[in-house]
Amino acid sequence: MKPLVMIVDDDRGMLNLLSIILTDNGYDVLAASNGIAALNLLSCNLSPDIIITDYCMPRLKGSKLIEAIYACDDLKYIPAVILSGSDLTSVNLPQTDNFRGVINKPFRVNTLLQTLNDLIKENGYGSSVHSA
Repeated sequence: MKPLVMIVDDDRGMLNLLSIILTDNGYDVLAASNGIAALNLLSCNLSPDIIITDYCMPRLKGSKLIEAIYACDDLKYIPAVILSGSDLTSVNLPQTDNFRGVINKPFRVNTLLQTLNDLIKENGYGSSVHSA
């Protein structure tokens, strides 16, 4: 069974690009076009191994999505990473245990894959998926 990564981004092009990159590198992908849609998918008992969310989205920012996920006892263990093209300060970032960092846009594919691989190892999900 492959690790399941949830991608949350309101930019369809970015959502498609991330889906292709992750699928091609051994991940299953669950995509949501905004934070509300992501919470709806998670409420259906879908439990990804990692969540990657854009920071700036309509309806629910990525940081608020991560905080909402952490507030759910069944989901609070899922590590989450923010993708952002903005300069974020610690004031803008979630202060929760499930938040694992920021990947700046534009990003290098190897940086993204290494971050996911590290989180997979950290959370004890079998062996690594991608060797960067």
